[in-house]
Amino acid sequence: MGNGLVECSVDAAGRLCSLLVKYRVGETVCREECVRPGHYANQMVIFDDVPLYWDAWDVMDYHLETR
Repeated sequence: MGNGLVECSVDAAGRLCSLLVKYRVGETVCREECVRPGHYANQMVIFDDVPLYWDAWDVMDYHLETR
């Protein structure tokens, strides 16, 4: 995916494996990779949260234990 300023690559697991930033220095167009080779820039994690008192967005204390 990309536009005139950034390009990114996502693998089959949804991990961001490349983020290329484009910018100009005078007449020169520079491209800078922001993710080191073999690393990822994100990690998708889902937590189970069943609210006891209110609707969504009120996260209970125990939610970090339900990864």
